[in-house]
Amino acid sequence: MKREILCVIPARSGSVRVKHKNIKPLMGRPLLSYPILTALKSRYVTRVIVSTDSPEYARIARKWGAEVPFLRPKELAEDVPSELVLRHAVEWLEENEGYRADPIVLMQCTTPLTSVEDLDGCIEMFFKTGADTVITVREVKDNPRWMFWMTEENRLHSYIGLSGEHLKGRWADSKLHSKLYVPTGGVYIVKRSVLLEKGRIYGDDIRGYIVPVWRGWDIDELEDFYICQGLAFYLKGMEIFKKVKER
Repeated sequence: MKREILCVIPARSGSVRVKHKNIKPLMGRPLLSYPILTALKSRYVTRVIVSTDSPEYARIARKWGAEVPFLRPKELAEDVPSELVLRHAVEWLEENEGYRADPIVLMQCTTPLTSVEDLDGCIEMFFKTGADTVITVREVKDNPRWMFWMTEENRLHSYIGLSGEHLKGRWADSKLHSKLYVPTGGVYIVKRSVLLEKGRIYGDDIRGYIVPVWRGWDIDELEDFYICQGLAFYLKGMEIFKKVKER
């Protein structure tokens, strides 16, 4: 019997920094369409739903192929942790449809360049390792050892508390430091038991699937949107160039 793998895409309507960010057009398509189409192309995901508080967002989501079996309740329509939204979706489907999936996938509209290779790679890593959670990550180029916080007088202080002596010599050599990674927000995969029993997306065993910085670009501010749009134009151009070259 085929394993049920549910993908939930949160898309609330009340974004603050960029109004209606989740349906803002990118390359002629709403941001919401990107994770939907990526999840629908997956070799492993068996169901794709959008969790939203907006009938208009629900209409757009259905247009692009996702299911919207419910509208998010008012208490979850604010800026709340993703695990609450994900847990509500899973519990609603189990209680109202008797539908049960394991693992659960979370994809976000704000990382539109996440590829189906990234998604399926995360799923494969999840089953291969037996991890509680697998997420997409990208390498951090700015190591915290080189970061400062600033007083009103523009006086700099080491962010992690290093002295002036430590901030020179071997501490400044990037080759001596471990690589650091941050979540991209593109893909989260979590065991059903971790989500429902512990109320968390991050279990005890967390694995990272590394993606290029440009595929993990997260849209938070308006300037992020413009950068992401430039990346999307570039990728589209490279795709066309490749097809022409192959002829």
